[in-house]
Amino acid sequence: MERKTYPEDVTRSNLNLEQESTMINQPKKLNLKEFYLTAPMPVTKRPISISKQDSTKQETRDLKPNVALGSSRYLETNSGFNTKQPRPLQKYARTVKETKQRGQSKVGPSTHTSNVFAYGSGIEGLVKAAKVPKRTPKSAAANRSDSTNINKPLKQPFQLTMSRNNPGTTIDDTMKILNPHDYPGKSKTANTFSPATRYEQNVGSQCDKIVCNAACLIELSRKECYNEIQQMVAKAIKNHKIFLIRGDIPYLEASMKSRGWVQKYESTKTRMVPYGSVASLDAPSLGSIQLPDGSFNEKMVIFQMLRHVPPDFIWDCRNEFTDWNSNIKQSTLLNRFQKSFIYTSKLGMATILEDTHWNYEEKVSNVQYPRTYNACRDKNAFVEDYRMTAAVSLLKWFVEQIREGVEYILRGSSPISIQQIEFAIKRCEQLVATANNEYLDVPQAAVSSQEWDSFIQNYIKAVHLENGFVETTSEPPFPEIEILYVAAIAVLKKVKDIDPQFELNGYRNIWILKPSDLCCGTGIVMTHKLSHIMKRVYDGGRDYFVVQKYIEKPFLVECTKFDVRQWYLVTKSYPLTIWIYKESFLRFSSRPFSFANYHEAVHICNTAVQCKYSEQKNSVRAKDWDCKKINDYLKKAGYSGEPWYDEVYPKIREAIIATMLAAQKHMDKRRCSFELYGADFMIMNDLSVWLIEINTNPRMHPPSTRVTERLYPDVMESLVKVVLDRPVNPNADTGNFVLAYQQNVTDFQPYLGASMFVLGEGIKRL
Repeated sequence: MERKTYPEDVTRSNLNLEQESTMINQPKKLNLKEFYLTAPMPVTKRPISISKQDSTKQETRDLKPNVALGSSRYLETNSGFNTKQPRPLQKYARTVKETKQRGQSKVGPSTHTSNVFAYGSGIEGLVKAAKVPKRTPKSAAANRSDSTNINKPLKQPFQLTMSRNNPGTTIDDTMKILNPHDYPGKSKTANTFSPATRYEQNVGSQCDKIVCNAACLIELSRKECYNEIQQMVAKAIKNHKIFLIRGDIPYLEASMKSRGWVQKYESTKTRMVPYGSVASLDAPSLGSIQLPDGSFNEKMVIFQMLRHVPPDFIWDCRNEFTDWNSNIKQSTLLNRFQKSFIYTSKLGMATILEDTHWNYEEKVSNVQYPRTYNACRDKNAFVEDYRMTAAVSLLKWFVEQIREGVEYILRGSSPISIQQIEFAIKRCEQLVATANNEYLDVPQAAVSSQEWDSFIQNYIKAVHLENGFVETTSEPPFPEIEILYVAAIAVLKKVKDIDPQFELNGYRNIWILKPSDLCCGTGIVMTHKLSHIMKRVYDGGRDYFVVQKYIEKPFLVECTKFDVRQWYLVTKSYPLTIWIYKESFLRFSSRPFSFANYHEAVHICNTAVQCKYSEQKNSVRAKDWDCKKINDYLKKAGYSGEPWYDEVYPKIREAIIATMLAAQKHMDKRRCSFELYGADFMIMNDLSVWLIEINTNPRMHPPSTRVTERLYPDVMESLVKVVLDRPVNPNADTGNFVLAYQQNVTDFQPYLGASMFVLGEGIKRL
């Protein structure tokens, strides 16, 4: 019957016959203690060797393996255990000593190699014996005085210990402790192996058996690990707790896993297409099931188990996410309402905001927003607005300069005619008459495009190039200027009564162009020139840009512009249910506010834009402003009460409710959809709140400041509480999301048809 091959036989097969017989006949004198292996990992077996301590003080080797200590895995020698030195070694030590005293080299280098394989590892280790340096007669004579070290007792054999607390331990980390050192090979004078060589081979033989047992335990531990993953996945499938995240949202991932949910992974080719439209059956980007260190790749194992299992929760971070495959179950939670771009794009929001007055309710829903135009489709409306804003702006500038001193308007290298003020006053009077429907009784004088173009050029000279006027009289008190000053004040008061954005306009007539479907501040342009605006609009293509009036008088904190990002969550589209996060995120620009230039670092507060610029020393952005801090700042500025919590935050809530009520008819009515939005607001000096835009898929990672390091995780944890915990338990904690609006729906009785009957009397003839 054929004998079963053991791993130690594999080791012996690489030795010559003489080494084989020597190793078999040599008695095993070393008592090895039991090895302890407690962590699942692969094995790379290497034979130990004998390390020499000090050639001048100790000619005998201690037969102690090289020790490499670690915090959780190590190979150690216990000094408390002593054993007597074996007799063959004592004899061998005396032989070595006498040989060196004669100046001879008793021990020659050994060049044999051993190819050692560990059971279950598939990894080969190549060990080569090192050369022993020759000793001179002088050094040999010096060693005579150290003969007392020859009988030094042998220390306790090594003990292999691994920790379960560190499953990342690799077998290479553990077995590299057994590095080969110098050990004596074949003698030059005799064709036999020394006792030390045979003793070393005995130790290696013992290691063979131990490593084989360790490999078996490792294989069992691997199976246990696999079974644990399998049980975890099976439980999640049974409880419908499989979630899929497309994007990088570590805070959401942590919140889901803490509730027993298991994450499903996708292959690279399916991540950028609507879920379910392409089969995801392989994922080479996740790597192989077994990592290089031999441990399991948990992501790949879970992928293989869940590749045919549909998720119960999908979070997609892609901005172009507009549709999904019909194969998705109706019970699957989705973080999007289908086609939400209809009301979240710049053009879409501008359209729906025109209907917000129908949903106005005092202290409930009301919104203010800067004038916004689709300049491609509404060219005439935008040009008319631009011209009238320029006329009002020139009068504002004129009045302000007169108040500072009449000499300020009589300056400039190329002054303009004072008749431009008269032109602006007439245009403002026409604006008021049109708003009050007076044009039916008063005929309106037509103004040609050439007259407007000439006025616009003179307006830019006066306001932006700081040129003055040409006066008709040569000496003060300039009666014509005084007359125009009084007329300008009167007409501006009338304009203010009919224009709710009078203060917002300022007098520089600056407009901001935004790509309708882009985010993160991409492609934004600021300018005050009509020709530049129209050129960019036509170059951008149809429906690419929206043109919005720039807020020229924002509330500043330490001369720095900021906007407000407010997160809110819609969990139902009908009846409309809105949750608003308690705290707002203040986004500051990195440069002081100024109209000297229109640089984005000064005027665009978007986080993605400001992250491109380094913060200046003592900048406001670096001071971690939050709602409490700005509330204190407002109180110090002279605002009464709790200005942020009593004035600003309620207006933000009203604006969000009004906007979503206007968008409700465009929202998907899917029952298991929800969506997180980020609304951006500007605040003016009178604490009026102006909605700038609404963002779907707001930035939630990575944090840009210490404030966002605190807010981002809490927003996601609170969202999970609202979406997952509250439907199961109506009294569950909702974190920092508060219910801001829940639509009341009237229960209508079904129409069952008309129930009519006729009563009467016949006509009687007389």
